[in-house]
Amino acid sequence: MAFVLGPGLLTNPNFYSRIEYIKTNTLWWQLGWSVWIFTAFTFFVFTVCLWRHHLALGTSSFNRKLLITAVDLAAVAVLLDSHAELGQILDVTALVSHYGEGPIRKEFIASQVLFMFESGTVANFMYCLATNCSVIATKNHYPKWLFNVGLAVFFVGLIASGLAFIAGFLCGDMQDNPLRTILVATNAILFPLLVLWQLGIAYKSKGENNA
Repeated sequence: MAFVLGPGLLTNPNFYSRIEYIKTNTLWWQLGWSVWIFTAFTFFVFTVCLWRHHLALGTSSFNRKLLITAVDLAAVAVLLDSHAELGQILDVTALVSHYGEGPIRKEFIASQVLFMFESGTVANFMYCLATNCSVIATKNHYPKWLFNVGLAVFFVGLIASGLAFIAGFLCGDMQDNPLRTILVATNAILFPLLVLWQLGIAYKSKGENNA
């Protein structure tokens, strides 16, 4: 994401550079967001599989409720996330294609801020809540290090959601915004942690299925 989409996002403080990047790399821009939509869907599938796995193991009623809540939160998050990402693919690309025909700066920035708020703040916050429900529900089932990684995903994700809200929604264009670098760094930490947690859960669960 940082390499393919980064130059066209609000985290690039140069408005004209963002416009030019999206205009000259439209295919990569659209493919990058398409991959991101698929990634969001895999989070939902993972949450459903985790719920079904522990349902088969006969987990407690309280933990079952936590896991189904995680599934519900993940479903809503994916819908919001996908809507925002489709907006980046269709709406933002359409605006960029008409650049030079009229003043689009305000409309372009407003669209990116809206989609950042929908995806980076609201959907990301719901992903965090879904992860936390799953982590708590499976606390006594997996090694402590997996529990700690899951908690790290939750807290780092919350920080990323808050930064996206402040930096994008409240500040608009991120020109000279000091939170820009922090937001990029936070997301660079968040996603490897999420992948590590999911792979750890999948590996341990596969071992149980083979036992």
